Amino acid sequence: MASAYTICRSLLITLFISAAAAGLLLATLHIDFWLSFVITTALQLVGSYFFNIFYRSHIAYKNNEQSILQSKIFDNNGIELPCAYCSHKNLAPINFNSTNIFTCLKCEKENAVYVNITTAQRTKPLSLDPFSVTAFDDNIEVVKNKILNE
Repeated sequence: MASAYTICRSLLITLFISAAAAGLLLATLHIDFWLSFVITTALQLVGSYFFNIFYRSHIAYKNNEQSILQSKIFDNNGIELPCAYCSHKNLAPINFNSTNIFTCLKCEKENAVYVNITTAQRTKPLSLDPFSVTAFDDNIEVVKNKILNE
């Protein structure tokens, strides 16, 4: 909210500009001072009203864009984890160059996330249809020998 000082200062600036414009119109075009003063004051107030509407909608649009961008980044670096206190599922950010802490949405307690990174051998997938069985042999010894001989 605007303070009384800010409102008074804005009104004084508006009145000063209106008086200057009215004086200029009186001196150059011989238009009545008070009529031009009222008209320029009204035009400034209406103009500032529409400017504020445009400015606020522009800011809301930019904030929405920023929020969408942050959620896309968060989707790439976030994971759903249960709270350590109440087991409520939370979407927690994971960042590899800082401490990973999130606050539970339900119990509002702070949780720490520890990331454990391991390595594994990369394998090549078989070129078979995963839902078809080509041969089935229930004799374990025969299957073992086939695998070892290949």
